[in-house]
Amino acid sequence: MNIEQNKNIRERWVSSLFELANFEYQKRLWNAQIENEVGDFTECVCKYFDDLNLDNGYANFVSDGIISEKDANIVAELHNEFRNYTERPEKQNLTDKNVLNDIEWKNFTQLALSTWHRLKMETESIELRNLMLDFEQYYADKMK
Repeated sequence: MNIEQNKNIRERWVSSLFELANFEYQKRLWNAQIENEVGDFTECVCKYFDDLNLDNGYANFVSDGIISEKDANIVAELHNEFRNYTERPEKQNLTDKNVLNDIEWKNFTQLALSTWHRLKMETESIELRNLMLDFEQYYADKMK
C-alpha cells in the first residue's frame, strides 16, 4: 500500500475508535442529532470490522505499516471485546436504543475510552497522536 492509502485507512480507523470510545457521541449520532452525519450501531460494527477488514485482527494493519505492533497490542483487548459483544446472538438484533441502554455496552465503551486514552499517550507515532487530538477537537466543537 502507498502512504496515502495508509493515511486514509488510519483516519477511518481512528474515526471508528473515536465512535466506540465516546458514548455521548454515539447517542447523538445514532439518534440523528449531529448535523450532516448519519450512523447507527450496525454501521458502527460494519465500519470497524468490514470496511477496515479487521475481522481477523490487526496483523494486516501492522504488516501494511498502518499502525505499529505496539499500537496493535494496545487495542487488542478492545478488538476482542468488541468481537465478543457483536458475536453474541442476543446482541445481534438489538435496536440502537437497546444497545445504548445495555450495561454491557456501556462497560465496553468505558474500555474503549480507556484504550483511546492509552493509545493516545503511548503511541510512538506523532502522526497518530495528532490525528486523535484532531478528532477530539473536531467533535468537541461539533458537540457544543
